[in-house]
Amino acid sequence: MRFSTSMLVGLMGLATPSLARADGPVAAGIQLFHQGEFEECVRVLSDVAPSAPDAPDRAQAFLFVGLAQAVLGAWEPARASFAAALREDPEIAPDRLR
Repeated sequence: MRFSTSMLVGLMGLATPSLARADGPVAAGIQLFHQGEFEECVRVLSDVAPSAPDAPDRAQAFLFVGLAQAVLGAWEPARASFAAALREDPEIAPDRLR
């Protein structure tokens, strides 16, 4: 299945920064996503994701890396990021609050 721009915009509306700890580096990367700073979001969260303190934070980081990569048209890296998010948390959803 290919993502369209409208699907990505819909996902962007679902994904909220409250999913990660409000003061942590994952939340800062998610904020970059919401500010439209997709390249910076990928850079920051790609660095943070592997060392995030717990699986839900790692999953959120990988999810937002994938969303930003998809917005940038980097489909294969986005798929890999989504797969990493699912490995960390098989129940991950962009609109799930913890």
